[in-house]
Amino acid sequence: MTPKEEVARILEDMLQFARKMLVEHGEFHPFGVCLASTGDMVQSGVQIDGGGAADRMRLLESALQEREDGAIAYGLASSVWLPQSDDVGFDAVKVSVEHRDGYCADVFCPYDLSRSDPLIFAEIFAQRGDPVFFILAC
Repeated sequence: MTPKEEVARILEDMLQFARKMLVEHGEFHPFGVCLASTGDMVQSGVQIDGGGAADRMRLLESALQEREDGAIAYGLASSVWLPQSDDVGFDAVKVSVEHRDGYCADVFCPYDLSRSDPLIFAEIFAQRGDPVFFILAC
């Protein structure tokens, strides 16, 4: 599998889980995925009392960094608000993906919970991401 295919696999898996949580619960807590060199994908989440999404993300990053199973790629997902102008904007699933071969991207998938299918995306878009796990590679 190429690095692009591995990252696409992570992204697909994470969006599927985020969609399920949004449909069933109307929200989701940040979660992560580690793709091991064996091809196994392991989802991770964190549970803390108090604190916000930023605290959960830091704890999640630390938990994933501590894994010692030869990870080749990671993904982190969170729900974000993307402002457009003066209190106007939209909710989106943000998935940050990172591959040891130097690929880092933040992918944004807008969603609307007022629809019967909240994850019918108007348009998925991406931008270059900041490395967290493979800092020297990106």
